Amino acid sequence: MPVSTAIEAQVKTAGGKVTTAPAQRSILVLGLTQRVGTNYLARLIASHPDCTKPATMHEDFLVSGLPHLESYLRSVTSGWKENWGTREKLPELRRLLGTALTGFIDHDTQDITKRSVLKTPSVEGLEYAAAFLQDCDVVVLTRFGPDVVESAMRSFGWSFESACTRWGRAARYVAELAERPRRDFFLVSYENLVRDPEAELREIFEFTGLDPTAFDFAALSDFPVYGSSVERGGAEKVHWNPVAKTKDFNPLGRSAHWPADTFRRFDWLTGGVSRRLGYELPYSYEDRPLSRLANRLRDQKARLRQFSGAR
Repeated sequence: MPVSTAIEAQVKTAGGKVTTAPAQRSILVLGLTQRVGTNYLARLIASHPDCTKPATMHEDFLVSGLPHLESYLRSVTSGWKENWGTREKLPELRRLLGTALTGFIDHDTQDITKRSVLKTPSVEGLEYAAAFLQDCDVVVLTRFGPDVVESAMRSFGWSFESACTRWGRAARYVAELAERPRRDFFLVSYENLVRDPEAELREIFEFTGLDPTAFDFAALSDFPVYGSSVERGGAEKVHWNPVAKTKDFNPLGRSAHWPADTFRRFDWLTGGVSRRLGYELPYSYEDRPLSRLANRLRDQKARLRQFSGAR
């Protein structure tokens, strides 16, 4: 039985009768890294009346696994002969495997008649999303790097060096894909989402084809906080239960207390990629002989600490 038919057979009306309904396009929210607000954005989109959430998958990581699936395809087709039509069959096989993935999403949805909104705090595999997941819309969320680093250190105890490296690697990857002539995903700034959520959501709705007139924008001011490194509702550790937003809550500027040297070190560790995503640092790395030497020495010390810890 085709995947779509199997999914349609599960749909029931309020009276308990089985009816048919085509599967809806899912929306995949990918965060640059952890602590960029992926949870917040996914919940915002899912609050649209035409959207729903997965039944069990809190973080799907389906896109993150696509590089392995692409390697599998390359391995399989490497043994095919040219006269078998390899060039034509490879895209079709890729599409069919993607159909199985979207079918899996539909099997885990809370409401098959609505659009599932999934989230993953990683952009790994983004370059393959359009080829495999043709029935999904992909939204990528970015956030000011120093704020992400500060939040990650507070929330999860990440080291400064490793947090900078993670953000820089992901930011560079997304920047390279975003600079291509054709972009198959929608890029969202967390800062814009916080400052003007209505304007940002309207753009997301336009990209995904959701009706903005059906969304309750008036309720945005009372939308709760989820997973904040600061606003925890009295809890000792970070959690993802809803917390009422206070008047003083401001998730921006987590790194505002950093000294100039810390910003410059961040800029060095991330290779100056902030600007490519539209972020300006208050202090940037200055490419001078003494600065290069000092940072390289700090790089060696960080690697030595990591090596010692591994042993």
